[in-house]
Amino acid sequence: MMVGAVVTLDADDLELAVKQRREAVAADSSLWPDSSKRPLFRDAGFHHHDDDDTIRDRFIETMQTLNFRAHVCYTHRALPGIGDTDLLLVMYHALVRNLLRRYAGETVDFVFETKSEMDPLYGRLVMHALESLDLARAPRATATARIGDKPLGGLSVVDYVLALTEAHLQRVEGGDVNAFRLARFARIGPHIAHLIDFDHAVHKRRLARIL
Repeated sequence: MMVGAVVTLDADDLELAVKQRREAVAADSSLWPDSSKRPLFRDAGFHHHDDDDTIRDRFIETMQTLNFRAHVCYTHRALPGIGDTDLLLVMYHALVRNLLRRYAGETVDFVFETKSEMDPLYGRLVMHALESLDLARAPRATATARIGDKPLGGLSVVDYVLALTEAHLQRVEGGDVNAFRLARFARIGPHIAHLIDFDHAVHKRRLARIL
């Protein structure tokens, strides 16, 4: 299980670049041998699971030009007795809390991709992270939280970051991973700020000191 965030100081530029690439891909008839998929792409934008390899490469080309830093937290579900939703909440809390610390003094707008069981919880999650830092008298960012959905460019970027990072982690752990998948991760590697092993952090009780 993985959660991630991409942070940019140029949100408008990122959104424009992703929109322009999406429109260019949608307009290129050579990429759509099955024309029925083109309207779906126009509506939803880039999604690693649904895109074919050519479209993936086109979007990765754009990602390489964007100004963002990615933070990924992953777990092998090593904590017994915790359901998926609760585990996601704890991982998001760790990620949000650390980003609030890392960007102390800034204003951060958290945009979460809509997920029915999580949507009512995102605002409380961010508020709890803010309160925990205030109790510790730790410097932090000011934050807002809202819900978005694709084709929002930042959500497409984090979707691809998670998919490409998964291949990297599988290889690190000795898995047999396609070389093309690893090469794609290498292309976005300079944008990766942190890979957080959540299981290790919990075991060492180091969540507050990851950054």
